[in-house]
Amino acid sequence: MALRDRRGPLTAIVLTCGYALVVIEGLLGFAWFYGWRSEMAISPTLKAMLLLCLASLLWRGTCRMVFTAREYGWTEGMRAVLRMPVANIIVIMAGRRALARYVRTLRGGAIAWDKTRHDVHPAGSEAGVSG
Repeated sequence: MALRDRRGPLTAIVLTCGYALVVIEGLLGFAWFYGWRSEMAISPTLKAMLLLCLASLLWRGTCRMVFTAREYGWTEGMRAVLRMPVANIIVIMAGRRALARYVRTLRGGAIAWDKTRHDVHPAGSEAGVSG
């Protein structure tokens, strides 16, 4: 597996961790709101990092909205921002599936192609070219 092919599964892992942290922080905030947990002190460095991440997310959402709105109108621009979590979930599912298929081929399983019909896989032929 080439280094560029590892980006998808790694992205899926990072996104999964990010969404898990959002859920965990939501539960901890809920517990703090009802007095079940004391508030934790946030260091200035962590606060700066969180603000930088929030600013980056807002920048990405704004760019996505503006570029989509320029082509398809402001309604679609607003919808493009709302589709960001859906796109991330699709990336997580595709990354998990790709990683599972890769592990299956490492264990000796057959290579499965979804969209393109291949009679011979390039790695399976002697010259690397089917013909």
